[in-house]
Amino acid sequence: SFVLIVSSVPMDFDPSAPNAAESLHTENSGTIAAKDTIRGLRWLHAGRGSPSKRAASLVFTVNDASVADQLIYSSLSVRGALCSVSKYVPSPMQCYRCQDFGHQAKAWPHSSSPTFVKCACCAGAHALCDC
Repeated sequence: SFVLIVSSVPMDFDPSAPNAAESLHTENSGTIAAKDTIRGLRWLHAGRGSPSKRAASLVFTVNDASVADQLIYSSLSVRGALCSVSKYVPSPMQCYRCQDFGHQAKAWPHSSSPTFVKCACCAGAHALCDC
């Protein structure tokens, strides 16, 4: 699978609708040859928009590398809006207890020692709530 991010998608598009993949295929038939090429659609940040928000980013998964490349090169039309497409690169996992990367606070490797706690605000040896 090839995961892409589509920017500036109109909010009136519903990626969870049963016909969402079909409507994107129809609107972009020159780029997306078959409807079953589309493997997944979802908002990047579900439930984080204000009612006045008009566009958001969509996570778009396809099963064909050439389709992914073509979408990145030529963009995607969604409800008449031309939306740019790029490769999706997820944010790195970061621990909010010690600020290190590669693990999360719930799997903190230094649980027996409070000296590894690092404040996200001032980098002191205390929790953010104590700053």
